[in-house]
Amino acid sequence: MTRTPSLILRYMRIPDLPQVMQIDQASFNPAWPERSYRFEINESTVSFMVVLAHQDEHTEEPVARRWWEIFPLTRRSSNGSKPSGEILAYGGL
Repeated sequence: MTRTPSLILRYMRIPDLPQVMQIDQASFNPAWPERSYRFEINESTVSFMVVLAHQDEHTEEPVARRWWEIFPLTRRSSNGSKPSGEILAYGGL
């Protein structure tokens, strides 16, 4: 029996930046500078960045089921915790 990978869509965090930068550099020329992502994560009040990542089996972060659980109206802290798994994609809204 094949195990289905568990994915999570969550806010981008500073510890995600090395993986995000690898994806960005492979996808775009020129790539965004890291400082632009840091601004979007820490300072922007009109947009936010998200990542699609493998759900690490050891993380306690729940998988959201509804859009309002994924994108609540208030910003969450984005610096403190480690990435939950390998990042597959990212985007900004």
